[in-house]
Amino acid sequence: MALRPRRASCHFTALIVFLPRRFGLIQSSFLQSEGLPFADVLSEIEIQRAFADAGVDFAQEEDEIYTPPLTLWAFLSQCLHKGEQRSCMAAVSRILVLLVALGREPCAKNTGAYCRARAKLPEKVIERLAVDVARGCEEQVPGVGCGTNVT
Repeated sequence: MALRPRRASCHFTALIVFLPRRFGLIQSSFLQSEGLPFADVLSEIEIQRAFADAGVDFAQEEDEIYTPPLTLWAFLSQCLHKGEQRSCMAAVSRILVLLVALGREPCAKNTGAYCRARAKLPEKVIERLAVDVARGCEEQVPGVGCGTNVT
């Protein structure tokens, strides 16, 4: 029995087909929608630019699962959870659930491919994104910037 995506608006349907290949996955997962305070801190374009500037180009084939956006999403989910939910197995389980929810074929349960993809995330990109988030948050706090710096 084939899984079908839930009925949704045309925009949402188009988005879910490409979500694992787009950095918009990060925004949608971490509640960065328009009007929320964190929405203007780090855009999809800024994340794409950081990866492009670092020459990150793994998982470019259509059938490859662990794309840079999906790998970054899973890595961030590991960082933000605690206890057993920080494990690679838990991260792969979240990826599997996401893929099924999007009507895609589930990935294998073993963690090897994810761990290899995660190792390809350049430390400089992670550092750049962390600094960008800190600066973006700093700019949104009234009174900060008068000689103080959180980064």
